[in-house]
Amino acid sequence: MEASVAYAASRGTEAPVRAARPCTRWTSVGVCDAADFSLPSNHAALAFAAVVVIAVATRGGWLTLAALLFAFVVAIARMLEGAHYLHDAAAGALIGLPVPAIMAWAARRTRPRRLGRSH
Repeated sequence: MEASVAYAASRGTEAPVRAARPCTRWTSVGVCDAADFSLPSNHAALAFAAVVVIAVATRGGWLTLAALLFAFVVAIARMLEGAHYLHDAAAGALIGLPVPAIMAWAARRTRPRRLGRSH
């Protein structure tokens, strides 16, 4: 659910900004959907949101590092194919990282506490 909210936040910022994709300016970088907007990268937002979800679920460790590496690969791939600029991918990461982190924090704060055992 956290990644879905991050995606919705990312999509919600596209229309007001209406930034053109790099492939619409430089045809040598690739072919992309020119009707869609560039800023922010929804792929990066989802990939970095997944990092937080995995980190919370596994409490860190090697799986979180693998997910972080994968998120960077996703962001770089989107730039290399001409779909995004560097700042688009960075904006996606800046949306994708805090949204699920805030949701996880809020869920912990509102979770009922267990009663401790008395010995």
